[in-house]
Amino acid sequence: MALRGVIGFLLVAAIALTFSAYMFHNITVHDTGQKFFSKMLSDKISEEISSDDLNKTERNVRFQCKETGSATINATKEPLKIDCSKMDKIPFKELFANSIYDSIYYREYDCKVLDCFGSTDKISALISQQNHMAYLFYYWYLLAIDIILAVLLFFVSSSWLKKASGFGYVLLISGLGALPFFVTQKVFGAEMAFMNNMLYAQIVMLIIGIVLLVLDTVFKGKEGYEHEDNS
Repeated sequence: MALRGVIGFLLVAAIALTFSAYMFHNITVHDTGQKFFSKMLSDKISEEISSDDLNKTERNVRFQCKETGSATINATKEPLKIDCSKMDKIPFKELFANSIYDSIYYREYDCKVLDCFGSTDKISALISQQNHMAYLFYYWYLLAIDIILAVLLFFVSSSWLKKASGFGYVLLISGLGALPFFVTQKVFGAEMAFMNNMLYAQIVMLIIGIVLLVLDTVFKGKEGYEHEDNS
Protein backbone atom coordinates (compact mmCIF):
# COMPACT_ATOMS: atom_id res chain seq x y z
CA MET A 1 0.00 0.00 0.00
CA ALA A 2 2.79 2.41 0.97
CA LEU A 3 4.79 1.58 -2.17
CA ARG A 4 1.71 2.04 -4.35
CA GLY A 5 1.07 5.42 -2.74
CA VAL A 6 4.66 6.58 -3.26
CA ILE A 7 4.62 5.53 -6.92
CA GLY A 8 1.25 7.24 -7.40
CA PHE A 9 2.56 10.46 -5.85
CA LEU A 10 5.68 10.39 -8.03
CA LEU A 11 3.53 9.77 -11.12
CA VAL A 12 1.31 12.77 -10.33
CA ALA A 13 4.41 14.96 -9.87
CA ALA A 14 5.99 13.64 -13.08
CA ILE A 15 2.81 14.29 -15.09
CA ALA A 16 2.67 17.86 -13.74
CA LEU A 17 6.30 18.43 -14.76
CA THR A 18 5.63 16.91 -18.19
CA PHE A 19 2.80 19.36 -18.78
CA SER A 20 5.08 22.20 -17.63
CA ALA A 21 7.86 21.19 -20.03
CA TYR A 22 5.35 20.94 -22.88
CA MET A 23 3.97 24.39 -22.04
CA PHE A 24 7.40 26.05 -21.83
CA HIS A 25 8.55 24.43 -25.08
CA ASN A 26 5.51 25.77 -26.93
CA ILE A 27 5.45 29.20 -25.33
CA THR A 28 9.11 29.74 -26.25
CA VAL A 29 8.30 29.47 -29.95
CA HIS A 30 9.04 33.09 -30.96
CA ASP A 31 5.68 34.13 -32.43
CA THR A 32 3.70 32.36 -29.71
CA GLY A 33 5.77 33.86 -26.91
CA GLN A 34 5.65 37.30 -28.49
CA LYS A 35 1.86 37.15 -28.69
CA PHE A 36 1.61 36.01 -25.06
CA PHE A 37 4.20 38.25 -23.38
CA SER A 38 3.94 41.41 -25.50
CA LYS A 39 0.50 42.12 -24.05
CA MET A 40 1.98 42.08 -20.53
CA LEU A 41 4.92 44.23 -21.65
CA SER A 42 2.53 46.66 -23.34
CA ASP A 43 0.59 47.04 -20.09
CA LYS A 44 3.89 47.59 -18.25
CA ILE A 45 4.85 50.33 -20.73
CA SER A 46 1.52 52.08 -20.08
CA GLU A 47 2.19 51.98 -16.33
CA GLU A 48 5.75 53.30 -16.45
CA ILE A 49 5.76 55.70 -19.43
CA SER A 50 3.38 58.63 -19.80
CA SER A 51 1.48 59.21 -23.04
CA ASP A 52 3.52 62.35 -23.75
CA ASP A 53 6.83 60.51 -23.30
CA LEU A 54 5.60 57.62 -25.44
CA ASN A 55 4.54 60.02 -28.22
CA LYS A 56 7.91 61.77 -27.98
CA THR A 57 9.70 58.42 -28.28
CA GLU A 58 7.58 57.51 -31.30
CA ARG A 59 8.44 60.79 -33.05
CA ASN A 60 12.13 60.18 -32.35
CA VAL A 61 11.93 56.65 -33.75
CA ARG A 62 10.11 57.87 -36.88
CA PHE A 63 12.85 60.47 -37.39
CA GLN A 64 15.59 57.82 -37.08
CA CYS A 65 13.76 55.51 -39.50
CA LYS A 66 13.38 58.32 -42.03
CA GLU A 67 16.99 59.49 -41.77
CA THR A 68 18.90 56.20 -41.42
CA GLY A 69 16.42 53.40 -42.11
CA SER A 70 16.95 51.96 -38.63
CA ALA A 71 16.12 53.02 -35.08
CA THR A 72 16.91 52.22 -31.47
CA ILE A 73 15.42 53.15 -28.11
CA ASN A 74 17.57 53.50 -24.99
CA ALA A 75 14.94 52.10 -22.61
CA THR A 76 16.79 49.06 -21.23
CA LYS A 77 20.38 48.06 -20.43
CA GLU A 78 20.93 47.45 -24.12
CA PRO A 79 19.53 49.67 -26.91
CA LEU A 80 16.29 48.23 -28.32
CA LYS A 81 16.25 47.76 -32.08
CA ILE A 82 13.00 48.90 -33.71
CA ASP A 83 11.77 47.35 -36.94
CA CYS A 84 11.09 50.43 -39.09
CA SER A 85 9.16 48.37 -41.66
CA LYS A 86 6.41 47.80 -39.08
CA MET A 87 6.05 51.39 -37.92
CA ASP A 88 2.77 51.98 -39.78
CA LYS A 89 1.51 48.41 -39.56
CA ILE A 90 0.97 48.03 -35.80
CA PRO A 91 0.52 50.52 -32.91
CA PHE A 92 3.82 51.94 -31.67
CA LYS A 93 3.31 50.68 -28.11
CA GLU A 94 2.89 47.14 -29.45
CA LEU A 95 6.01 47.53 -31.59
CA PHE A 96 7.87 48.82 -28.52
CA ALA A 97 6.70 45.79 -26.49
CA ASN A 98 7.71 43.40 -29.28
CA SER A 99 11.20 44.93 -29.32
CA ILE A 100 11.56 44.40 -25.56
CA TYR A 101 10.44 40.79 -25.96
CA ASP A 102 12.91 40.20 -28.82
CA SER A 103 15.77 41.59 -26.73
CA ILE A 104 14.91 39.07 -23.99
CA TYR A 105 14.26 36.17 -26.38
CA TYR A 106 17.42 36.43 -28.48
CA ARG A 107 19.82 37.38 -25.67
CA GLU A 108 22.58 34.89 -24.83
CA TYR A 109 22.47 33.75 -21.20
CA ASP A 110 25.22 32.06 -19.22
CA CYS A 111 22.87 29.69 -17.40
CA LYS A 112 20.94 26.55 -18.24
CA VAL A 113 17.24 26.00 -17.46
CA LEU A 114 17.59 24.71 -13.90
CA ASP A 115 20.30 27.23 -13.03
CA CYS A 116 18.17 30.12 -14.32
CA PHE A 117 15.41 29.27 -11.81
CA GLY A 118 17.78 30.10 -8.97
CA SER A 119 18.86 33.49 -10.35
CA THR A 120 16.37 36.38 -10.26
CA ASP A 121 18.40 38.50 -12.68
CA LYS A 122 18.41 35.65 -15.22
CA ILE A 123 14.81 34.49 -14.82
CA SER A 124 13.99 35.94 -18.24
CA ALA A 125 16.23 33.24 -19.74
CA LEU A 126 13.37 30.80 -19.14
CA ILE A 127 11.46 32.29 -22.08
CA SER A 128 14.48 32.60 -24.36
CA GLN A 129 15.29 30.91 -27.65
CA GLN A 130 18.35 29.45 -25.93
CA ASN A 131 16.22 27.22 -23.68
CA HIS A 132 13.52 26.43 -26.26
CA MET A 133 14.96 23.06 -27.31
CA ALA A 134 15.97 22.21 -23.73
CA TYR A 135 12.29 22.09 -22.79
CA LEU A 136 11.64 19.58 -25.58
CA PHE A 137 14.38 17.33 -24.18
CA TYR A 138 12.85 17.58 -20.68
CA TYR A 139 9.40 16.82 -22.11
CA TRP A 140 10.47 13.52 -23.72
CA TYR A 141 12.61 12.61 -20.69
CA LEU A 142 9.68 13.19 -18.31
CA LEU A 143 7.26 11.38 -20.64
CA ALA A 144 9.51 8.30 -20.42
CA ILE A 145 9.46 8.58 -16.61
CA ASP A 146 5.64 8.83 -16.72
CA ILE A 147 5.44 5.59 -18.67
CA ILE A 148 7.88 3.78 -16.36
CA LEU A 149 6.00 4.91 -13.23
CA ALA A 150 2.65 3.96 -14.81
CA VAL A 151 3.96 0.46 -15.56
CA LEU A 152 5.28 0.15 -11.98
CA LEU A 153 1.94 1.30 -10.55
CA PHE A 154 0.15 -1.27 -12.68
CA PHE A 155 2.31 -4.15 -11.46
CA VAL A 156 2.43 -3.21 -7.76
CA SER A 157 -1.38 -3.04 -7.67
CA SER A 158 -2.38 -6.59 -6.73
CA SER A 159 -5.94 -6.54 -8.12
CA TRP A 160 -7.88 -4.90 -10.91
CA LEU A 161 -9.81 -2.84 -8.37
CA LYS A 162 -6.56 -1.51 -6.89
CA LYS A 163 -5.31 -0.77 -10.40
CA ALA A 164 -8.52 1.16 -11.11
CA SER A 165 -8.36 3.14 -7.85
CA GLY A 166 -4.62 3.81 -8.20
CA PHE A 167 -4.86 5.18 -11.73
CA GLY A 168 -8.17 6.83 -10.90
CA TYR A 169 -6.63 8.97 -8.16
CA VAL A 170 -3.57 9.77 -10.30
CA LEU A 171 -5.68 10.89 -13.27
CA LEU A 172 -8.18 12.73 -11.08
CA ILE A 173 -5.50 14.77 -9.29
CA SER A 174 -3.60 15.42 -12.54
CA GLY A 175 -6.82 16.41 -14.30
CA LEU A 176 -7.75 18.90 -11.57
CA GLY A 177 -4.97 21.09 -12.97
CA ALA A 178 -7.45 21.95 -15.74
CA LEU A 179 -9.40 24.22 -13.37
CA PRO A 180 -6.68 26.77 -12.43
CA PHE A 181 -5.26 26.45 -15.95
CA PHE A 182 -8.65 27.36 -17.45
CA VAL A 183 -8.97 30.37 -15.12
CA THR A 184 -5.43 31.55 -15.94
CA GLN A 185 -6.10 31.17 -19.65
CA LYS A 186 -9.20 33.35 -19.39
CA VAL A 187 -7.57 35.98 -17.14
CA PHE A 188 -4.62 36.48 -19.52
CA GLY A 189 -6.83 36.13 -22.59
CA ALA A 190 -4.44 33.54 -24.02
CA GLU A 191 -6.35 31.49 -26.57
CA MET A 192 -3.55 29.41 -28.08
CA ALA A 193 -3.74 25.99 -29.71
CA PHE A 194 -1.18 24.33 -27.44
CA MET A 195 -2.94 25.68 -24.32
CA ASN A 196 -6.25 24.30 -25.56
CA ASN A 197 -4.54 20.94 -26.19
CA MET A 198 -3.25 20.91 -22.60
CA LEU A 199 -6.67 21.86 -21.25
CA TYR A 200 -8.43 19.13 -23.26
CA ALA A 201 -5.87 16.54 -22.17
CA GLN A 202 -6.37 17.43 -18.49
CA ILE A 203 -10.18 17.34 -18.86
CA VAL A 204 -9.96 13.87 -20.44
CA MET A 205 -7.70 12.72 -17.58
CA LEU A 206 -10.17 14.15 -15.06
CA ILE A 207 -13.11 12.33 -16.66
CA ILE A 208 -11.26 9.00 -16.93
CA GLY A 209 -10.11 9.36 -13.32
CA ILE A 210 -13.67 9.93 -12.12
CA VAL A 211 -14.96 6.97 -14.17
CA LEU A 212 -12.27 4.64 -12.76
CA LEU A 213 -13.02 5.70 -9.16
CA VAL A 214 -16.77 5.27 -9.70
CA LEU A 215 -16.19 1.78 -11.13
CA ASP A 216 -13.93 0.97 -8.18
CA THR A 217 -16.63 2.08 -5.73
CA VAL A 218 -19.40 0.18 -7.55
CA PHE A 219 -17.47 -3.09 -7.76
CA LYS A 220 -16.29 -2.82 -4.15
CA GLY A 221 -19.90 -2.36 -3.11
CA LYS A 222 -20.93 -5.34 -5.22
CA GLU A 223 -18.21 -7.51 -3.64
CA GLY A 224 -19.42 -6.38 -0.21
CA TYR A 225 -23.01 -7.41 -0.92
CA GLU A 226 -21.89 -10.78 -2.31
CA HIS A 227 -19.79 -11.38 0.79
CA GLU A 228 -22.77 -10.65 3.05
CA ASP A 229 -25.01 -12.97 1.02
CA ASN A 230 -22.50 -15.80 1.24
CA SER A 231 -22.13 -15.39 4.99
